[in-house]
Amino acid sequence: MCIRDRHYVFHEDTETFTVVYTEFSEDYLAFYDRCCADIEKAKQTRSYGLDGSKLNYFDASYIPWLSYEALHVELPDGHLHFPPIINWGKYRSENERLMMPLTAGYRNRYFVLNEVNAIIDIDTQKKLTIDFVTGKFGGTMVGDGVEIKGNINLAQQIPHYDLHLELYNILPASLGIADIKDTVSITASVTGELPNPVIDGHLDFKELNIPGLHFSKVRGDLHYEDALLKFTNVKGNVFGGTVEAFGDYHLDTKYYNIDALGHELLGSIAARNGKIKCKVELDFKIRSKGDPKTALTYGSFKSGKGSYYIIPFDSISGEFSNQNKHLEFKNVVIETKMGTIKTDAFDIVNGKLHIGEIYLEEPENGQTIKII
Repeated sequence: MCIRDRHYVFHEDTETFTVVYTEFSEDYLAFYDRCCADIEKAKQTRSYGLDGSKLNYFDASYIPWLSYEALHVELPDGHLHFPPIINWGKYRSENERLMMPLTAGYRNRYFVLNEVNAIIDIDTQKKLTIDFVTGKFGGTMVGDGVEIKGNINLAQQIPHYDLHLELYNILPASLGIADIKDTVSITASVTGELPNPVIDGHLDFKELNIPGLHFSKVRGDLHYEDALLKFTNVKGNVFGGTVEAFGDYHLDTKYYNIDALGHELLGSIAARNGKIKCKVELDFKIRSKGDPKTALTYGSFKSGKGSYYIIPFDSISGEFSNQNKHLEFKNVVIETKMGTIKTDAFDIVNGKLHIGEIYLEEPENGQTIKII
């Protein structure tokens, strides 16, 4: 299989472009001469010259007059454009080094890469070998660095990936996953057929904060295929106990779902009140349709025996929901020796507590008394 380059000539007089198709050659000088000849030929025309019948071409263009921090190419039919798009801009001198922005785009996903160090060796009849390391990157996803090492097998009719991938300190908020500012690192292998990678690996959060919940040492497995990220076997620490979870995230729609169970959480930490002594089981879910402001967290909880100040109780249970900084509790039931305390609702809006009516059901006769 032969992969060829599609690049562009800019005409200053008409401020238009002409597409240039150059056949690849493993002989660099032959490829360079061929490329120069194609460019000179393109300069003689003002037609756009796009040829949809040309296969196995990828886009590569250089903007020598412009240095940038972010670049996005919006294609009206981008969902039908499968080849990668590579752009780079004007280089500059910084700390005695020459720096140049590089943008890589694929299926409406774009990445601006900084401090790129790459060794790429290609034998079009055998394989493409990659040793690729970057500094901070932005675009569709923001993080501190990328490492890609391994091969793409070109000997087969359809090329296959065999790569190792490291992503350092990715910001989930950049992907539209809630407003999470804590970063996650990923180690994975990349397999599958070009241009449809299959990624399997592991994720690692040192800390993870979502509304009302603080996690630490969160680790799990991930699988990526056809724009869908699936998370499984995710485990971590929360409120002095543990959590296990699974979920999925779609890169294009930004929809995501998370299901989690918390075990033996310390009530004093969860309620931010040292007077509450008990352990709690938690079942919660997070659902989002792409807008972080409308992401919904909801679930239920139940404690074992404990005490509040010097007052003992047998259990506390209830349901909760949290959306756009509005934390609401419903069907809260506190079982005590004196009776059952119930409330249909109390909520916390922007940090302020609002309490609804509270009732006591006497154990002897079942009579309900309104306390508040």
